[in-house]
Formats: sequence, structure tokens, C-alpha cells
Amino acid sequence: MKIGFMADSGADIMSDEISLLDIRWMPVEIVFPSGTHIRDTADINILAFYEEMQKEPDGKFVSVQIKPEEIIAAAEDMLKTYDYVVYIVMSSKMSGTYLNAMKAREEIGPRLIIFDSRSISTGQATLTLKAFTDIAKGDVNVEHITDYLEVLRNRLKFYFVLESLEYLRKGGRIGKASYMVGNMLKIKPALSIDDSGEIYSVGKIRGGKKRIMKFFADLLKKEPPNTDFFPLQFVYGIPTEWDIAMQEWLDESGIPYQLRKSRPTTTIHGGPYSLGMAWFV
Repeated sequence: MKIGFMADSGADIMSDEISLLDIRWMPVEIVFPSGTHIRDTADINILAFYEEMQKEPDGKFVSVQIKPEEIIAAAEDMLKTYDYVVYIVMSSKMSGTYLNAMKAREEIGPRLIIFDSRSISTGQATLTLKAFTDIAKGDVNVEHITDYLEVLRNRLKFYFVLESLEYLRKGGRIGKASYMVGNMLKIKPALSIDDSGEIYSVGKIRGGKKRIMKFFADLLKKEPPNTDFFPLQFVYGIPTEWDIAMQEWLDESGIPYQLRKSRPTTTIHGGPYSLGMAWFV
């Protein structure tokens, strides 16, 4: 039984991982405030993208959902080689891509397995990489793939901290008053994703790297990561003192972890100075 994999750029999966697992990459199209269109391809230069973002500090960045016909074309091509194709999609609460993937499944049939990650960014990447690795090794029978994915999703934790509310404001996700208050108080929003796949606030961090480190330390103590199952994933964008301090803290704590860069698709909504952690309990 040959099973192929699809993933979209809502997940912070890196180009070497895409090659290793032979993932068919579905890039989201990003529209800059100036009108420039860029696709978040597997081999995009992420650091160069961050630099281009900073050249357009005003205005709203837009991500365009992946169209049903794009998913159908990719799936049909893969099914010439594979018996089944598994596609773990960015949260249905954050993008219309999931509904488009379900439309594609109606066209393709049950050989295309669609699963709502109910996550984004490194949460989605952690779920996807663990699942695809286990399936590729033959640890999961095709009849049980959806059940297995649901178990993984229920074990997944993902928390992230943004440098400011600026990009959320541009995206229309908070009001102007909340943005002004947050910026005046130097508040860094701490966020997570609930069981339905929606982003929600878990706290407001006032202060610098020590407060951020305490925030994550408290979370990891409350919900300890099962690193024998899969390493903790640490994601960041443009390097800051927060990221350096968090990496030093993780090294000192002895927690196995992997570094990950925030892909353009997620960076345009959270900003290039965000950081986060994802793990399985």
C-alpha cells in the first residue's frame, strides 16, 4: 500500500523535511500591501521574505486560500503513483482552504484523505510531521489513519507570543482601542488555539525575556511534553533576544527540541518577531 502526502504552507515545514518525506507542497499565495504577489513555495527564502515585509510597514498583507482545482490537480497527479493521499490542512476556522479540500475530495473520492489540523504554523507542522513519519514507516494502517490523526490532534499543544498587536490589527482581528491600549502598556499577547481550531488569548505578557521564559516554563510544567514521542518544536521569525534566551533556557533544561522558522504564510498574520512552542503531551 503506497500512501502519499500533501501539505500546505500554513504549516511551518522546512524544505529539507518536504524533500525527505516527499511531500507535495501546496503554496499559499501572499499579496503585499503594494499589490505584489508571492507564493509560499517549498524553497522560498524565508529570511529574504522577512526583509521584503519590512519594506512595506503600512497596509495589510493577505493570504489567498488554495483553490479546489489546485488540490484536485495535485491529488490526481499523485494518485497515478500512490494508492491513497493524505492531506492535513490548516485550521478550517482560519482559512477556506479546508472547505476547498473537502470539495476536492468530493471530486476525487475516498482515496484522498482530508484532515482538519485545527491548528496553524508550528502546531500544524508538528502534527503533520509526526503523522507523516509514522505513516511512511508503516506504523498506521490506511483504515485507521483518521482515527490516529484525531488522537494526535488531541495530544497537541501549541502556544505562541507576538511582539505586538500590529499585524493582528492590520488583519482586522482586534479593534483599534485594544491595539492602542496594548501598545501603550507594551503588552505582548500570548495566544493558543482551542479545540475547534480558533485562536484565543491565554495571557498578556508585560516585560521582556524573563517574563516570556516564565510563561513557557509554567506551561511546560503544567503540561509536560512527551519528548520520547516527538521533540518539542520551537519556532521564531527574525532572531531577537527572546529567541536566544529561550534557546539557552531549553538547552539548560535538557528538553529535546527542534528549531523551526515561521513561514511567510503565518508570518504575515503574526508578525516577523513572534515565537512559539508546540509539543505532544
